[in-house]
Parts: sequence; structure tokens; C-alpha cells
Amino acid sequence: MNAPALRKHRIILSAGIATLFAPALHAALDLEKANNTDPLNVGTSWVGGVVPTATDVALWDSVVTGPNTVNLGGDLSFLGIKITNPGGAVTINTGNTLTLGTSGVNMTTATRDFTINSGLALGGAQTWDFGTSGHRLNVGGVVSGGTAGTSILNITGNGTTLLSGANTFSGRATIGNGSLVNLGNNAALGAAGATNDTVRPLTGTVPPHTPALQAAPQAQQIGVRLNHVHVNGVQLLNDGQRAGLIGGR
Repeated sequence: MNAPALRKHRIILSAGIATLFAPALHAALDLEKANNTDPLNVGTSWVGGVVPTATDVALWDSVVTGPNTVNLGGDLSFLGIKITNPGGAVTINTGNTLTLGTSGVNMTTATRDFTINSGLALGGAQTWDFGTSGHRLNVGGVVSGGTAGTSILNITGNGTTLLSGANTFSGRATIGNGSLVNLGNNAALGAAGATNDTVRPLTGTVPPHTPALQAAPQAQQIGVRLNHVHVNGVQLLNDGQRAGLIGGR
């Protein structure tokens, strides 16, 4: 075989190997937010110039040296979001919709709070995990997505979640021991009905009167409807009327 033919066969073989292993090259990545306030849908907003997709986790870490308030810039889909140690609180402004996949929100090592004021669609069963961080997730936009009768959202770890929107998501939400969910809207818990319940499982040692749900300060006067809630073994069914709050102050 002459040299040109050999080179040709090597090129064909190399292309075949690249095609064979292409799926592995698209494994989920943690893509770091750059130290700027560029919209999240442009490459300059991310270290390396690549906008995260539905197979990537968007990461705010020490690359961001101060508070970071940003726009989506368009509807976006991320596999999840991870907050570690940025230089200040992270805020996604109102406008457009962010779809989060099965990696959900990871704040297990967060040193700052995180706010999502855009629309938020639950693109798959997911966990919002605080670990032992003790920090806060504020969700001001409408939370949508999910399927009735399925587990869609697990809120766990030592942290606080504020749900302020008239949420429409369907499916079961579970609030783990040590997690507190503040309700800032009478539809904060999403769609009503027995197939869209909210569960606080009784596992491990739970101190007496430990609240799982309570009214956010701005919601003290509106009353919050509990859409078929199980909290520490007590079931409250939604009868279409406003119900008292568990652990409300």
C-alpha cells in the first residue's frame, strides 16, 4: 500500500473511532459562570464560551467574585444548577423560563443564597438539596411542569425554600426533615388534588413541633391552601377552603 493510500485509511479509521465514542464526549459537565452579568444564553456568560444545555449543570463558584444578578436572555434548559462559593448572592431575574432537569438545585456546599425570579419548569423528577449549608433558595417565578401521580420534587437538607408564585406544577413534593418551606402564595404548593400531594415523611428523630411549612412574612394575611398535605403523619385534605398553617407564626 502506498503512502497516500495509507494516510487515507488512517483518516477514515480516526473518523470512525470519533463517531463511535461521540456519545461519551457529551457526558454531563459542570459549566462555570463567568465573572460578569451577561445574559445566560450567550457564550460570554460562561467560562469557555459554551452555554449549558439540558445535559449540563450550570455552576456558580469562586470565579464569580461578587453578587451576581443576571437575565436568562431567552428560554433555557439546564440539567441542574449548583451553587458553591461565589462572592455574593446569585439572582436570576424575571423574564423567560428556565427548565431544570433531574440534577435539580444543588446547594449542599453553598456559601450564598440563590434566587430564581424567572419562570421555572420542572423538566424531570429532581431534588433541591441544601446539605448542611443552612442557606436559602427563593423561587419568585411560577413553578410549572411535572405529572400528577408521580414524585416530581424532593426538598432536602438544612435550608429554607421560599415559594412565592401561583405555582402550577403537578405531582408529589416531599419535604425532608430539617428543611423548611415558606409559602408566599395561596397556590405555592402547585396543582390541587390527591395526586398532587405534599409529604413530610416521619423518619429519624424529629423534634416536637418542628415546622415543615409556614407562612412567609408577606403571606401572613392571605392564608395558604394546603393541597392534600401529609406532615409528620397527619393528613390534611384540601376541601377548597383556606387551611391553617403547620408551624405558622
